[in-house]
Formats: sequence, C-alpha cells, structure tokens
Amino acid sequence: MGRLFWFGRRYAHGMPKAMRPRPGPKAGPKTRRPGLPPDVVSELRHMSRTGKADMAIARLERAVALLDRPRAVLTIPRWRGGLVRAFDAFPGLATRLLPLWMRDAQRRQRRWKKRIERDGGP
Repeated sequence: MGRLFWFGRRYAHGMPKAMRPRPGPKAGPKTRRPGLPPDVVSELRHMSRTGKADMAIARLERAVALLDRPRAVLTIPRWRGGLVRAFDAFPGLATRLLPLWMRDAQRRQRRWKKRIERDGGP
C-alpha cells in the first residue's frame, strides 16, 4: 500500500483536498412579493423551515393565481359543455329532468339490445 504524502493542495495519490464551498447568491434584503399581503409573507417566513420559505410563498402565489381565473374544461362535443355549465348553475333543473333522461337512456338501451340480437352486432 502506498503512503500518503502532503504535496501542496493534493495528496500523493491524487485524492483532492477539500474544496471551498462555491459562492452562492448574494443575500440581499427580503423583497416583498406583489401578490401576497405582507403579514401573510411574514407569517409564512416565520412558520416555514429554514430555507423553505421562498418555495412556500411561491406555491401560495401559484394557488392564489389559480383561484383568480376560471377553470378550463374541455368537453366533446362542445354543446355538452354549455349544457353542463347551465345545469351546474341551476342544480334543481337537473334534478327535475333526471327521470326524463333515464327513460331516454333505457329506450336507447332497448333499441341497441334489439339491434344486437337481430344483426349480431352494432
């Protein structure tokens, strides 16, 4: 086995000496985030773990931004999206029309059943 000798910055067998840490970003004053009130930001900084406050504030800002806009919904066919939004606005209407829809669905099932029994498939 070889002996370890000290030669300047490296050991004899090429093992590097411990490096100095890289300089990080300059720690400037804490800037106020425009989307959240200052008391919320200070509370988050106080309650979060060390070094995690900025991530928590960013997530909260994202959540607030998502709440501010309407939810995007894609429906196919497109007319069904408008129908769903209308029934969402008036839930009592959907409750009254449910028996009518059920009768229509059962009628269609009976028609498909007769067609399958007659022709052997759709």
